[in-house]
Amino acid sequence: MHEKILYNNWLKYADSVGDFNPIHREKGEAEKFGLKNAIAPGMYILSFIQKSGRINYIEARFSGVVRDGDEIEIENEKNIFVREMPKPAVRITRISHDMPDNVEIKEPEVDCVYATEINDEKINNFLESIGMKADCGWLPEMYLVSLSAPALLKWGEEKKMIGMHAIQSAEIHHQYAPGKIEIGVKNVGKKLGLEDFLLYWVQNNRVVASGEAMIKPLYLLS
Repeated sequence: MHEKILYNNWLKYADSVGDFNPIHREKGEAEKFGLKNAIAPGMYILSFIQKSGRINYIEARFSGVVRDGDEIEIENEKNIFVREMPKPAVRITRISHDMPDNVEIKEPEVDCVYATEINDEKINNFLESIGMKADCGWLPEMYLVSLSAPALLKWGEEKKMIGMHAIQSAEIHHQYAPGKIEIGVKNVGKKLGLEDFLLYWVQNNRVVASGEAMIKPLYLLS
């Protein structure tokens, strides 16, 4: 699977999921965090795997950046390469295409909660941003998983910290629906210099998905 990554498409994606991380927006904003130019959201690049079908579980490691105009290749649902680069930008360590597992889990106490509203327009813009037809017949799981990004941004607001995904996992327990959804974020410390978080997607008092994110912190340069 080959895809050309375009700035306007990843902005459509970012707007649809509520990801206003400045490193994805403008060169000048990205430079404030030590980057040479705006880069595509890692979760956007990972979301192209949705084209292979429904997803019950996914775990990925992010090891490279993707920029406007880059061409990516998805190899056997395992590696996402930027063309001409020897190492993958994203390595998918586990993926399952089963249906939701319908396991009931309880959300523990969390550090912060990000609330948003899911609607058809946002879903369709997400699908269009990755080259899928609007109203694909089901609600895309990677849209739900991508809501981790604005939730993590909210956690970092008071610390003036943003970040880049290093690892993301998510397991879908129940089908989500349009309407209000909350993502609970619990920081569980540091691993290998990365901030480690547990995430819980909650809708109608039910945990519809859970997962983990490890983030490389970026602080505003003085």
